[in-house]
Amino acid sequence: MMKKWRVLGLIAAMGAVLAVSGCGDKQATGAKGNAAKKATDGLVLGFAHCCERGQIRTMDAVEDVIRQEAEKAGVKMLFETAEETKHIVKGEDGKDKEMDDYYDLQPVQMKKLIDAGAKAIVLITVQGKEEEKMQAEMLEYAQSKGVSVVAVRRPLKKSIHTRFANAYSVGSSPEAVPALQSKMIVDQWKKHADWDKNGDGKIQFGLIRGKEGSANDNLRKTVPNKIISAGIEVQRIDEGIANWNREEGKALVEGWIKSGKIDQMEIIISGSDDMALGALDALREANKPVPPIFGFNAVKEAQEAIKSGEFGGSLLRDFTGHGKMAYKVAENLALGKSPIDGIDAELEGGTTINLPYDIVTQDNVDQYLK
Repeated sequence: MMKKWRVLGLIAAMGAVLAVSGCGDKQATGAKGNAAKKATDGLVLGFAHCCERGQIRTMDAVEDVIRQEAEKAGVKMLFETAEETKHIVKGEDGKDKEMDDYYDLQPVQMKKLIDAGAKAIVLITVQGKEEEKMQAEMLEYAQSKGVSVVAVRRPLKKSIHTRFANAYSVGSSPEAVPALQSKMIVDQWKKHADWDKNGDGKIQFGLIRGKEGSANDNLRKTVPNKIISAGIEVQRIDEGIANWNREEGKALVEGWIKSGKIDQMEIIISGSDDMALGALDALREANKPVPPIFGFNAVKEAQEAIKSGEFGGSLLRDFTGHGKMAYKVAENLALGKSPIDGIDAELEGGTTINLPYDIVTQDNVDQYLK
């Protein structure tokens, strides 16, 4: 009987030890959770958007993701978009003066966010001839206040990264686009012998370009040259500027339809899906056969056109991934951590995270539509 009680006592003692141990684990886990919560308690971050909501859908998508990430982390996020900033400047008569010049607008956004307590800023920047001067003005103020800036979707100029230690970029390398878009076109052309309508072995094409003089347009207009480098001859039937805009893309292609040039085009190459969708609108309304259209961004409507065969393909940038990554980098910097703490990514040149593009064609579009 004595032995039995000793065994029972030993089991009870072991249970008590395990219970205490389990309790300790829970307490440790709880302590870690509380520590994580305390790290972001009272943290304020900012988001500056160069344009108005609805102008460029991919920018809106990035903003939406950043809102969600901040809410999940319990972080206060201050937002400044073009609509919210336009009327804050006083004119010489003391009245509010509307600001239509985005190069003037963005430094005001930056100052407002930092003065309101933001410890790091996520930025979608204006692009164009004056962007370097504008970015320098913003970064100078941010640096003077000890605030880091993370550009998303549109990278900061390389000279800005060189001059300012508190400047980072998250996106996908724009320099990679011409090679990838040309590869997509060449691979699909080789698969579809029926696309060569006149049988001359050349690609007769129309080119829809973005904004004259912009860095992205300067890169993407080189796609035909990349196709030639891949060993396929090309013939440009026509090209035009559509300023990244669907309606302007539609108007351009309506002109090609009226002139009869569209009938000579075996493919259409577009610098963006919005312009490409405008081309598709024009062709559908005119009840014309649609030559394969190649775009960029792989938005949902473009994916549907790829599935139907009206688009030949598009390049996808993971804007959800961009938004999440930019938010996390900003949070890390505001907390005094490494920019890539807890992030599975490389910081190229100590300043830039580049996420890869996906080539989307009929072969794989279903996985993206899902």
